[in-house]
Amino acid sequence: NRGSEAGAVVGAAEGYLNTTTGATGHGEVFSGNRMLWLVLACFLVNFYIIYQGVTRGIEKFCKYAMPALIICALIILVRVLTLDNITSGLGFMWNPQWSKLTDANVWLAAAGQIFFSLSVGFGLILCYSSYVRSNDDIVLSSLSASSTNEFCEVVLGGLIVVPTAFIFLGAENATGGTFGLGFVTIPAIMNFMPGGHFFGALWFGLLFIAAVTSSLSMLQPAIAFLEDGFGLKRRMSVVILGVVTALGAVPIMYFTRGFLALDYTDFWCNFCMIVAATLTVIMFGWVIGAEKGVEEMNRGAEFRVPPWIALFIRYITPTFLIVILVAWVATNAKVRLDGMNPSKQAKLAARDYYQSAISTQFTADGLTKEAISARTTQILGDPESDFDASKITLPVGVVIDEAELKEVQREARFDANIARMVFFGLLVLFIVLVVLSDIACRGRIGGMIKKKDDEVGFVESP
Repeated sequence: NRGSEAGAVVGAAEGYLNTTTGATGHGEVFSGNRMLWLVLACFLVNFYIIYQGVTRGIEKFCKYAMPALIICALIILVRVLTLDNITSGLGFMWNPQWSKLTDANVWLAAAGQIFFSLSVGFGLILCYSSYVRSNDDIVLSSLSASSTNEFCEVVLGGLIVVPTAFIFLGAENATGGTFGLGFVTIPAIMNFMPGGHFFGALWFGLLFIAAVTSSLSMLQPAIAFLEDGFGLKRRMSVVILGVVTALGAVPIMYFTRGFLALDYTDFWCNFCMIVAATLTVIMFGWVIGAEKGVEEMNRGAEFRVPPWIALFIRYITPTFLIVILVAWVATNAKVRLDGMNPSKQAKLAARDYYQSAISTQFTADGLTKEAISARTTQILGDPESDFDASKITLPVGVVIDEAELKEVQREARFDANIARMVFFGLLVLFIVLVVLSDIACRGRIGGMIKKKDDEVGFVESP
């Protein structure tokens, strides 16, 4: 039937993704996998464009890339909206589920998505604002950037993926993270959609363009830091950043089983992003002054920000961010910390192994899924409790392969140590960046600020 066929196609798409990206085992990307060469090509494209500079590189590329992205998306969207039974898919996407508003994970996912999309907490906006003249219209530029971004991601991207997934694959495959929807669900959809190969090529073409434009925006602040902070020329800055980026990317590309290194890198970067954004808005609202910020925003603005926005900056925004941060920690901290505990992971792996063996035997005995779940929990205990295999009495017919179990536990310990490596690697990187920033601010950047103050006649208060 259609349901089993959809499940098989989704499974095939997921299997292809895992095989291609090396998610089935560490080091597979470096064992003749073509993904290595594709990543290298993207790497070279990024650094070639960034080497050309802001005007001849980033601006010139985006001048053509962004219209191309929108045109590709509109072509796919027209095809989607002409599909049979599309109204049911649109209803699934746009009819609100009010109960989700009480789910902390929804707010966390939304915050992470909008923070990443608008580059909040990265320092990117601070970097690009240095290229803006004092009387440029910041308000209109901000509204244009944010509204265009959300139009592309929510309106175009959402209308393409969610309704078509609902029509062809069912509700269970129409929800989930953007990674799964983009790289598993869409290929499965294209298997059923007439002309799927053509529209699939357009889809992955626009994803490539979106990825390059995003990565370019994240590279430029680092280039600007090396140039302004240490007086390096463009070529040397690009070389240094390229080497550092490669050194960081290689471990993530090597430890790919279950996307382990990538997952933990993404988590800690998102966490730091929310922390940085929270500290920034508190600094802006309470130290620099929200009123000064509103005044600066309105300089040269056609659409003036009302004065009461200062109250949002000072009270509502930091409160909201702190709530999001606390919910983020409460929801993810225990799981992530356990993921870096080799002993804990070995016990969880053993429990999963026992659970799989018991479930297999109960399935052969003809028990229902509900009965299997209840009996397994009764035998193994609560999943949150400390697992002790010596206290388990196995049902008749269940056999545990001790050698295989030890290998499973060894892999679990290894993955936990990799998660630790990611955490401490990012921590060391953060400390190095703080030290380099301090050196730059005390040296070249500090001297530039002092020189600028002297030119405008700034006198320090006694």
